[in-house]
Amino acid sequence: MKSSKPVGFSATIYKIVINPAVDIPEDVSRAFGKRGYVPVKGSLNGTPIRATLVPVGGGRHRFYINTEMRRRAKVDTGDKVQLILDNDTEPRIFPCLRSSLKHSTMIRKLRTSGMSCRNRKETRFLLT
Repeated sequence: MKSSKPVGFSATIYKIVINPAVDIPEDVSRAFGKRGYVPVKGSLNGTPIRATLVPVGGGRHRFYINTEMRRRAKVDTGDKVQLILDNDTEPRIFPCLRSSLKHSTMIRKLRTSGMSCRNRKETRFLLT
């Protein structure tokens, strides 16, 4: 079941080495219906955000909070924050760049060459 409406929750920001993050509650991860990377939009303490939930195993996700998000929301490590997240279906690449890549001879050659499966997937991602 994919989340068709925004889901909200509170969490405390903590650091993983140097990266501020929050763990996504299990029920919220399940609501998105996807175990891999999940593009999301929503708000961090009322400030608009656009990011990607990162899989951490067992169907769970983590949300990394970059410097720009923290600055705009006026939050930092140790702060309890309110997140509201929804599926982000907007393209993550500029239309003119996508068009250029689609018509690129080099990309076309890469797609048909003997490249690794991972590289083919990355190239396909760029063109979709």
